[in-house]
Amino acid sequence: MTFRSMVGSVAIICAISACTGSESAPRTPTVRDSAGIQIVEQPLSGAIELSIAADPLLDLSNTAGTAGEFYRVANAMFLPSGGIAVANAGTFEVKVFDSDGSPTATFGGRGEGPGEFQFLHRIYPVPPDRIIASDPRQSRISVFDLDGTLVDDAQMPVTGTGAALIGHLAGDTVVTWHYAVRPSLEEFIPLVHQYTLYSMRTGESQPSERIEAGIIGFIGGMADWGVGGGAMFDPEAHAVTLDGHLLVSDGVTPEVRFLERGLDLVRVLRWDHTTTDVTPADVEAYREAVLARQDTPRDREMMTKQLDATPVADHIPSLDALHVDTDGRIWIREFVRPLQENQVWYAFDLDETTVSVLRLPLEVQWLHASGDRLLVLERDELDVEQIRVCRLRIM
Repeated sequence: MTFRSMVGSVAIICAISACTGSESAPRTPTVRDSAGIQIVEQPLSGAIELSIAADPLLDLSNTAGTAGEFYRVANAMFLPSGGIAVANAGTFEVKVFDSDGSPTATFGGRGEGPGEFQFLHRIYPVPPDRIIASDPRQSRISVFDLDGTLVDDAQMPVTGTGAALIGHLAGDTVVTWHYAVRPSLEEFIPLVHQYTLYSMRTGESQPSERIEAGIIGFIGGMADWGVGGGAMFDPEAHAVTLDGHLLVSDGVTPEVRFLERGLDLVRVLRWDHTTTDVTPADVEAYREAVLARQDTPRDREMMTKQLDATPVADHIPSLDALHVDTDGRIWIREFVRPLQENQVWYAFDLDETTVSVLRLPLEVQWLHASGDRLLVLERDELDVEQIRVCRLRIM
């Protein structure tokens, strides 16, 4: 039985339970039309509880056979073939493995030549069997076959702070992102995120969504300990691509907006997140967590000055991560507060009208999901990175 069919079976069982008065039954979403835009309102209460099995299905570090194989992993993804691709930013390489975890290709490397990187930012799938890689330092996009052959590349249009790739939209069109403002020495100003559609074939670009999220300025001004930044608990904008749509969130409002072809708003997914104010206890926990990471008394002194001068946002953001998986499920992570004991992920399956919840330890990094498989990054006691495939189970 597949993960999707298991979820469907659980939903049917829970619906039957609802008829008998069970309080744990999931509530179905409300779907309505608003001027041609589909509004999906998904309650979180009664979400299907997921967990990961204790023993991994696959440990890529073991199958690769080399200690320290992974270093500063930027991201990783399941491929349509069942294999896995990893952006190993520390070595400026993309690593490809088959479904059994055996390495099949390594390509890239540090450099300025074709297919090389100065900064391997992230990789994304391009159907049916290609990988697109982003190098913001060179403002370059590179497209590879799974064997590592470079089949295309293009220069991203450089605007404002430079561009980063969000993902493949459709055909030869990708979505790029950049900050549309620069910090001011005199004041904090709204931070604006600009998303742009870019044709790799023609080189033409077209503005898409423009989202205001958070503030930016110079904390401490011109003092020698000053630094550019925003507020404590500042929200961040998030964006991904899915089936010819650009999905965006401002990080504040508990919703994801779907833009068909990256331009036309056609759907809004909302969930019943309760907005909470930032409290003095939240601020103190934030300071404690940041100062604990400072190695020397000098570092702690400098960081204390920065924290004292940092503004504080009014509200806790609604989410701090947005991803999609190979099945079209939308994964969002609740904002992780300082000193929180775990992280909470919600997976929205709009086809099955279900929502699932997964709680992970803070040290486990969510990378990608496919069916009942979850790709995660963990670090051992020596800070060696390990990539594992774990089984998702319904509790």
